[in-house]
Amino acid sequence: MTPDASLLFAGISSPSTNWLVKPAGLTVLGAEVGVARDPQGRPALLVPAPGYPAELKLLTRGLTARVGALAQGSSYADWLMVTCQDSSLRDTFFGLCNAVMDRLGSLPADLDPVVEAMDVVKRWKALMETVSGDLLGVEQCAGLLVELHAMEELAARYGGAQALLAWSAGDRSRVDFRLPRSGVEVKATLQREQFKVTVHGLLQMDETQVGSLRLFAQQLEHVPSGGESIPDVVDRLVSVGVDAAELRSGLAGVGFLPKDEELYRAVRFKVLDERSLLVGPSTPRIVPSTLANPDLTGHVSGVAYQLNLSSLTADHGCFEDPRDAFEGLV
Repeated sequence: MTPDASLLFAGISSPSTNWLVKPAGLTVLGAEVGVARDPQGRPALLVPAPGYPAELKLLTRGLTARVGALAQGSSYADWLMVTCQDSSLRDTFFGLCNAVMDRLGSLPADLDPVVEAMDVVKRWKALMETVSGDLLGVEQCAGLLVELHAMEELAARYGGAQALLAWSAGDRSRVDFRLPRSGVEVKATLQREQFKVTVHGLLQMDETQVGSLRLFAQQLEHVPSGGESIPDVVDRLVSVGVDAAELRSGLAGVGFLPKDEELYRAVRFKVLDERSLLVGPSTPRIVPSTLANPDLTGHVSGVAYQLNLSSLTADHGCFEDPRDAFEGLV
């Protein structure tokens, strides 16, 4: 019979700086499952995960799950850390912990306890949501991060007010940044083997009525630590004079809510590579003018294709320095 999580947690006071861990009397992978309070006083369940790669496994407004290392005496041990993010959901979280421990307490030797624990966590995910709607996914965060990188480049050249004014902020504009005589379309990719980005529709890569159209893209890697998060870049933008209220209002328009900023600090990326193009006739693309009969454009919908930037050259419009895409826009 597995112990009751609510009783186990009752004996743990909230720490001020460090994790406070209490063994739960259940052993998997050669170590004991633990209950804990993190440095912010939030209850957490710790499942031994020796040798597992550090990664974020689940992120919601009520619940997070990640694999990481915690100090254990003079050494470190790897754990699956399942943490309750909302104090109003403690009783529900204790039920989740009981369900995980019940699963692990009767687990056959050939099954992976970390995989099984995460299966239970995902089943309880809906009950741990405090606000309707999910947080932005990893790919959405990657795309937004690159947009903010582009805003930094624009702010450095033309000022924070101009950069913010140019940003579409999710209003379904043809391009992500629109200036009076130019535009910048921004792309992110998490692909590792080749630098491919996805183009949506016939107009994203069409400079008609935009002026000088640039494409700026970054190849990112989702990392468990290091790198940077969206809130990191937001902080930098505000520090160089971008209006904080207007920026956060724009972010809210794409689903990035201020109250979730601390959660998003755990979603981190490293820039592996970046490319940019001056979009024009030599650029590989599908636009209305490439159709056999451009007058039939209105009858074509749902177009999406991948553009491989890996081998494009100056002949295709590539800038030698990707940041040059932001020069001469006004």
